[in-house]
Formats: sequence, structure tokens, C-alpha cells
Amino acid sequence: MIPLAVLFNAGAKGLLEKEDLPLWIFLALLSAGMLNAVDKHIANRTFGETVLIAVSMYYLGKVLFRSGQRFYAGVICFCAAAVALGAAVELFCRRNFLYEFLYNPYYERYLLAGRPMSTQYNPAALGSFLLGCLPFFVFFLGRKERFWGWKLAGFVICLFVIIASFSRGVFLGLIASSLFFLAMTGKRRLLGVALAVIFLVITISSFSGNTNLNRFGFSRFIAGSGDSIISPYRLDRVKMSAAMVHDHPLAGVGLNNFRVLFSDYQAKRQYETEEFKIADNMYLTLAAEAGLPCLAVFLAFVFFLFKRGFRFARGSLRPTALVVMAALTGLLVNMGAYELFYWHNIFMLFCLICGFLAAGEIKNEVPA
Repeated sequence: MIPLAVLFNAGAKGLLEKEDLPLWIFLALLSAGMLNAVDKHIANRTFGETVLIAVSMYYLGKVLFRSGQRFYAGVICFCAAAVALGAAVELFCRRNFLYEFLYNPYYERYLLAGRPMSTQYNPAALGSFLLGCLPFFVFFLGRKERFWGWKLAGFVICLFVIIASFSRGVFLGLIASSLFFLAMTGKRRLLGVALAVIFLVITISSFSGNTNLNRFGFSRFIAGSGDSIISPYRLDRVKMSAAMVHDHPLAGVGLNNFRVLFSDYQAKRQYETEEFKIADNMYLTLAAEAGLPCLAVFLAFVFFLFKRGFRFARGSLRPTALVVMAALTGLLVNMGAYELFYWHNIFMLFCLICGFLAAGEIKNEVPA
């Protein structure tokens, strides 16, 4: 293991750059989410936690990436494989020994449904975590090296658990991440194969009687069910978010206060559990809870990250930059299906990946 001091000596030079300005503007505008909050305590706590995670993990990512050592990707892959292995054991044993001792409100529901949680508390969170980690296996699968077989096994088990989480947002993120990477690397045949596999999975799932597998079918995935991409559930959340933006366009209704005001903005006063009193979309959540300027700057921040990534992808950093952008693409698409920022472990991974992409330059990098 490389000493922490060596990492910071290698990567801290030029750590604060003008390219980081969109991040700081975003965090400054996010503070507006405390102004109109009905529940000030939860808004202030959410802001503090978000800033702490974003700044620490973003700059840690820059430092690790600029150190020029491949171990950061190895650690990510090792952690992903360990978490995925835990999910596989859970599926086999039909028990999660962690939640036999720690309270998890989702445990019994998803245990009976056959959707694993592993250490991530929820199947969608598990799938999201592995989705952000999966592209980093490409660093080790491009050529046979020491322990190549174990790394391939780790990739396969992670991919299996991503599918077995049966999260439609994660599945959509996996599609986006895979197609982005294959298209940008010019692998046209594999791109064609991937599109054929996606079509086949959706077709088979559409006619499956399995309640988990048919979540990837056309009616439950795209349109036709109560919670598909095009559905009354999603449309209601869009309308509620638009109403909140209309009332508070600049500062929003307050961070993490969508749930607090849910009943006030609900068109049809029907019962909803606390779990579903959300926008279920991070972009809508940012607009509704922190205002349109905050969402706009966040999108600008992402745009400049990709702009920098594409710039470095034109040189010797092409394989590395494309892997990181593929990981970020998957998480960004997945953000359209739930509040990623409010799941701290996934948000930490997201900010770390943003830091990787913002680093730009890598010393002593070994080609992938």
C-alpha cells in the first residue's frame, strides 16, 4: 500500500484550479436550499453532509488519480467484488447475516422478493454502487496479467449482481455506460452485439412470468405500468416538482423537504408511505429543493467534466479517460431514477469519480 504522504506529494500540486469553479458555485447555490425549508434542521444537516462529502471525495479523487498509481482502480474493483460476493451469498442462502443484527426496513420485503442488498441497504443502491465500479475492471481485463482470472471472475459476478438487483434505473444506467464506452472506443461489432442483447433481454422479460425479470420488460420498464419510465407515478412527480419550482424558482422548497411538503403539492390526495414521498429523480429534486440556478450549475459542472475528459481522451490518456467517463455516464443516467445524493455511499463514489475526471493528468500511468 502506498503511503498517504506519497500520494499527496504526487497529486496535490495544482489541486485548486479554475476548472473546479463550477463545483464551488454549485455548492454555493445549494446553500439556497436552506432558505425556504419548512424543516430547517434536516435542510441544514443535508447541506452540511453534502458539502463535506462532495469536497473531500472530489479532491481525494484528484489526488489519487494524479498519483499515477493504478492501485486506486484495484481498490475499487476489490471492494466491488467483495460487495457483489456478499450479494451472491445472500441470494444462495436467502439470508443477509448483516441485517440479522442491524435494522433494515427493506430487509424482509426484498429478501422475500429475491433481490439482494449486500452491504448497501437496498437493491437499487447495491446496483448503483456496482454500476459505478464496473467500468474500472476494464483496466485489468485488457491484457492478461497476474491474477487475471480472479479479476475476470470479479467482473462477471459484479455484472450478475447488477442484473440480479432488478433495478430498472440501474439497468438503464448499465445500458448507457456500456454503449458509451463501446461507441467511444470504436468497437462497432461489440456495439451491435450489445444492442442485440439489450433488445433480447427486454423482449424475453416482456413475456416472462417472473415478477423480477419482467421489470425489464417493455411495459414495466418503458411504458404500460404504474411506475415505468412513462407512467402516472413519474408524471405526478414531474408535476409536483414543477409546482414547487413555480413557487420557489430561485431557492427551492428546501433540501430534503420534498417529503415534508409532499401532501401539500399532491394533486390527488391519496395515501403514500414516507418511502415514496420523493421526486424519485435527482434532477427534479435539485430543481424543486434548491432551485433552477442550482440545477443549471450542476449540469454545467457535469458538462465541463466531460469536456475535460474528452480533451484528455484525445491523447495517451484515452483508455483511462473513457473508462472514467463511462462510470460517470452510468451514474448520471441512474440519477434520473432516484435521489443519488441522499445515499451517502453512492454519492461518495460519484464525487470520487468526478475527482478522477477533473484531475486530467496522470503521472507514470501504465497504458490500459
